[in-house]
Amino acid sequence: MPGTQDTRGPFAELVAHFVMKWLFANHKNVQFIIVATPPQERSQEVTLASTINRACAGGSNAVLVYTKCDADFDPRITTKMKAINPENRNIPAFTLPRPRKLDEEGLDYSSPQREMKLSVLRELTSPVKQSKAFAEFVPDSAQLLLRNFRNRSIEFARDALSQAFLSAYLKYNPQESRYTLSTVSELLNILENPDPLMFEDFLGQIQWLVPQSGSISGNHSVQRAVERLNLMEIWSGGALIRCKNEWFSTKCRSKLEQIKRDLNCLYSSVHKYQAVVRKRSENTIVVSGWNLQLGSGSRVFSAIKDFVNAISSRTEDIPTVVLIGFKSVTIKVELRVWANVVIVSPEVFITKIDLSAEGQAPPPVPLCAKPGQNGLHGAPGRPGGNLTVICKELVSSQFVKRSKGQRGGDGQNAGDAIDGAGPEYHLLRLRTDLETLMNRLTSLKEWESVLSYLPVGIRLDERSKRDSPPDVGHMALTAAGSAIAATGVAVSGCLPILAPIVAPTMIPVGTGMIGKGMQRYTQTTLELYRWIEQSKGAVRPGRVGQGGYGGRGGEFYVVESGNEIKICGGASGEQGKHGLSGKSLQTVLLKGTVTQEYGIFGCRRGEPSMTISVEMNDPTQASLSGFSPEQQKATTRNPLMPLSVVENYYEEAFAELKKCFPPCDFPDVEMP
Repeated sequence: MPGTQDTRGPFAELVAHFVMKWLFANHKNVQFIIVATPPQERSQEVTLASTINRACAGGSNAVLVYTKCDADFDPRITTKMKAINPENRNIPAFTLPRPRKLDEEGLDYSSPQREMKLSVLRELTSPVKQSKAFAEFVPDSAQLLLRNFRNRSIEFARDALSQAFLSAYLKYNPQESRYTLSTVSELLNILENPDPLMFEDFLGQIQWLVPQSGSISGNHSVQRAVERLNLMEIWSGGALIRCKNEWFSTKCRSKLEQIKRDLNCLYSSVHKYQAVVRKRSENTIVVSGWNLQLGSGSRVFSAIKDFVNAISSRTEDIPTVVLIGFKSVTIKVELRVWANVVIVSPEVFITKIDLSAEGQAPPPVPLCAKPGQNGLHGAPGRPGGNLTVICKELVSSQFVKRSKGQRGGDGQNAGDAIDGAGPEYHLLRLRTDLETLMNRLTSLKEWESVLSYLPVGIRLDERSKRDSPPDVGHMALTAAGSAIAATGVAVSGCLPILAPIVAPTMIPVGTGMIGKGMQRYTQTTLELYRWIEQSKGAVRPGRVGQGGYGGRGGEFYVVESGNEIKICGGASGEQGKHGLSGKSLQTVLLKGTVTQEYGIFGCRRGEPSMTISVEMNDPTQASLSGFSPEQQKATTRNPLMPLSVVENYYEEAFAELKKCFPPCDFPDVEMP
């Protein structure tokens, strides 16, 4: 093939290849394509003739292509070359115009000749559409030409795309390029995928990477490369699939790696995004994130605990925790807080949640009311927290949930009683009343009717009497009486002292009276008592305070895919213990024992003896006096958060997300 250094331009190879195919479709025996420049000297003509004579067999198995021809060159000069054997002078000959020196590639034709080139190519490709005509073996020389042109076409496409990409990359700004998160994920999958692909597919991926930096696919050189490769696929009978490195220059691959790092950083940052906003004036903490996860050691989990404890320590109002996941919310461990919890996310996964109000409401201070006053009722317990879930899918619908109300506060102890006057006053009064009673009982007969003589407030417990033998004085008196009766001597004469009393009585009765004089005297005993239930100035004990009511259980409210599902609430807390009774009024029991002797004829003998004792009852045995009449405070109701408030929190959190990631669009993010 003469003129090797001059005739291996890609266009010359292309034309030579298609001339061969065109002839091969009509002449099965064509085996050679001879490419040469127009002979200018005799020696060149001889060399060309020698090549034709050696390759041709009667001019039927070869074709001749003249390259770099002037406009007036006539390929029919081959028939006039005397050095060529006569049977070979009819070899088919074609001409290719000379390229201009100002051609950008140095090998291809300039712009004025581009239309001519395209028209020639279109003509040459027309028979190639019948692919079955070329199913037979293609000579090695044709394969070499095709492979060389194919590689040159790939290089041309790589250079054109690389230059267009570098130009667009200068305008590329990751902060201004906007992607959806799904687009970022797809781009990363594309960039990390090592599978080979066609040029146009790779071009679409590159254009997708820099959407705001101009159209790469609209670049003139890139369009020419696409058209050229399409023709190559038609000529070679198959798609041109290459690795990405073959479609891009080294410098562009470096830029591509930088874009890949930027996208990876963006994707990772969005998925790790978490924001905590504390609204102390509203007793609310709002935690948002793309994939919000709460674990035992996470920073967010600790922030929620600290906020809830701080609010609970300074106010009785229940705090609120709002968890917003733009993609999902996952609570891996038990969430145990006293708060209203609102969860908003497309997907929600919960293992266990406990919003119970723990402990007990505080007792009144002091523990005991003042003496004589009623105890205060115990404070009602705090209500359990409410759980509101708004989602598209509640992954763990059977999660453990608990929200019990707090135990009510204990009631205040009642105030002690005020006893009033002491027992000395009552002791003196009882002694006086007993002396008055004994002055009335002058005879044994009156003693028998003692119930009729009891002073007010004194009760008879027991009475007894017993007869005792007479003493010496009684014995002398009895003996004297007997002697008088026996001798008949007048009592007035023998016993002048007793005459005024005894004589008028004893003389008529005679010996019978003397018998009576021998009777014994009677000793009587009265056991008396008096209760003093309320002394002067005494105050009854106060009534006890009632234990506070247990707090109400929290409610569970779920909205899944627009369907409202209200789950039964938690249990109410236990009621607090009632207060203890105050010290009761000390009831005074006064006991008096009066002993009196009655002698002859039932007359009182001597002064009565009196013994008085004081006993106090045990106040701890006193029964309760009931609850304080004051109105007891009812438990407070814990209402659910209005949906409009939840929507405001969601919009605020979403606005903060977009502010943190300007390169991202979130068209699919919306409140479930």
